[in-house]
Amino acid sequence: MNKRTLLSAALGLSLAASAANATVWDFTFAGPGDTGSGTFTTAGGSSPFTITGITGTVDGNAITALLAPGVFAVNDNILYSPAPYLDLNGVSFVANGVDLNLFFLSGTVYGLENPTFTAIITSFTVTEAAGSPEPATWAIMLTGLFGVGAALRTRRRPAAA
Repeated sequence: MNKRTLLSAALGLSLAASAANATVWDFTFAGPGDTGSGTFTTAGGSSPFTITGITGTVDGNAITALLAPGVFAVNDNILYSPAPYLDLNGVSFVANGVDLNLFFLSGTVYGLENPTFTAIITSFTVTEAAGSPEPATWAIMLTGLFGVGAALRTRRRPAAA
């Protein structure tokens, strides 16, 4: 392969790489007797975002699952940016084997409910986490870099006289 072909292939692979259409958000909340923190993963695009994943803890217990929309009452798993970050339907998940729903009430007040009790959340923050490339993006980028390196390493041989 000649340099021009290798450089063209490397450039094509580099241009083909696209960022994944997911956004990660850090969240924290606190209220009398309840605290939590973690991350929401949302589908790309613009607000409102659909929450597709959640990790973190609530009162020291690991969040183990995101519940599908409509599983906990009328949860819709929608995130808004800027605040208020949730709506009255909220986002539902499982922590310590208990279904929980975190939702917006009014002003700066949120609620955290389980099937038998609702707690008041007086502090809730959400910030977009710094992004990092997906593994596929790294693979394509490295392939392009190796292609450029291989193209530069090859030398033209002098023509026989």
